[in-house]
Amino acid sequence: EIQVILNPTTQAVTVQPRNDKAPFNDVRVRKAMQMALDLPAIARDHYHGTISPYPSAVLSGHLSKVMKGWGFPYEEWPQDLKDEYTCNPEAARQLLADAGFPKGFKTNIIVDTASDLKLFEIIKTSFANIGIEMEVRLMESNACTAFVDARKHDQLVFRQYGPLGHCYAPFQAITRFHSASKVNWTMTKDPVMDAFYPAARAATSEDEFKKIMKDMNERVARQHYAISLLQPLEYALCQPWLKGYHGQIHSVWMGTGGPSRLSLYGARFWIDHDLKKKLGKE
Repeated sequence: EIQVILNPTTQAVTVQPRNDKAPFNDVRVRKAMQMALDLPAIARDHYHGTISPYPSAVLSGHLSKVMKGWGFPYEEWPQDLKDEYTCNPEAARQLLADAGFPKGFKTNIIVDTASDLKLFEIIKTSFANIGIEMEVRLMESNACTAFVDARKHDQLVFRQYGPLGHCYAPFQAITRFHSASKVNWTMTKDPVMDAFYPAARAATSEDEFKKIMKDMNERVARQHYAISLLQPLEYALCQPWLKGYHGQIHSVWMGTGGPSRLSLYGARFWIDHDLKKKLGKE
């Protein structure tokens, strides 16, 4: 009788290039990398059809389903933008040639050992198919986080969390590509992006704020600041007599943030003693 509750992870999986360094300071290179990936095939074969096959901008498409009007879900993308996220190795190789890399290029990538390494092998093969060869530098998770936070990475990073597919507060998500943000791991420096945060702070209505968020998400999608993969699911398990629990993030129960976050939800949880007794558990 265990209840199984599925929720998207708090971020989509991404490959994060340094936008301030060659060759990734050219949007054609970043776009080519995105077009090297077959997201529907990854959803079907790697995740066994359990997740959405669509990419994300800053805010998750899942969030847009529960918070109507926020973000820029894939279903609303114009066809020309969807085409940039459709696997097309031939077009990707042409983009690299146009950017000055007709034979591709060599680079390096920091890989968190706690991330999905089988998925990474798919990514590595896909990039090699368009001429991008990566020297893989594996790092233990804590070391990887410290390394990236210190901006010591010089090319690419692969790990389970990143700047796309966020399922939480829009004001928190809007800073992910702001040039002054500590979490701007892609080192994006774009005055158009920097203008969205103060505009959102100055918004005088929810509709105005939503429009700013939509424009920001579209900008991120079109500029390919990060290479979007997909958004895995988290599985929450609970007894059927625990009421009020709908799979709220696992850190309610564990981790350094557990006790403080439990205060946000604890009063909403309750035990259905009649059901528990009926099931012979009391």
